[in-house]
This record gives sequence, structure tokens and C-alpha cells, in this order.
Amino acid sequence: MYRILVASLFVMSSLAVAQTAKSGAAPKAYLQCAGCHGAKGQGGMGGPKLTGLTKKKALAKGGAPTEANLTRVIQKGVGVMPAMPHIEGENLKAILAYLKTL
Repeated sequence: MYRILVASLFVMSSLAVAQTAKSGAAPKAYLQCAGCHGAKGQGGMGGPKLTGLTKKKALAKGGAPTEANLTRVIQKGVGVMPAMPHIEGENLKAILAYLKTL
């Protein structure tokens, strides 16, 4: 019974992340990013714009915009961007999915 519950929760959270990415709506976890990067990733509020970020060949500080590199930037920070190691798991997946829609 426990395995079924865990599997059901995993499927439901995966569907929620996929739905967020498809709808183009920012996940709740992105609110921590919006203060500097703008509600729709438009930038100009202390942080650079995020629109088209995942389509670029390289990030401003080097490296391709892969999920691994974006995760590193989010969790460890870079330049004036603070580290946000608490963003992990489903919240991190939701933010990475959202960035692909910008």
C-alpha cells in the first residue's frame, strides 16, 4: 500500500511540473527569482533577463545552459546572485521547466 501511495505522489508531482511547463505559468518556487528577474523573466529588476536563456549557446559566466549548469547557478549563486541551496527537488524541476518556456 505504501509503495502505491509513493508511486501515486511521484506521478502526480511529475504531472504538475509538466503542466506548469506546458501552461507557461510560473511555479510558486519562481517567486523567489521574480524579485530580481521579473515576473516573466524580463529582467531589469536587479537581475538579468531570463527569456531565451535555455536557447543560448552559453551562459554569461560560461558554460552551456544545461540543467546541470542552471542548477549550479541557482543553488550556488554566481556574481551578485545569491546562492539558493534550498531550491531543490520538485521546486527546482518546476523552475527549470519554466525557464524552458521563457
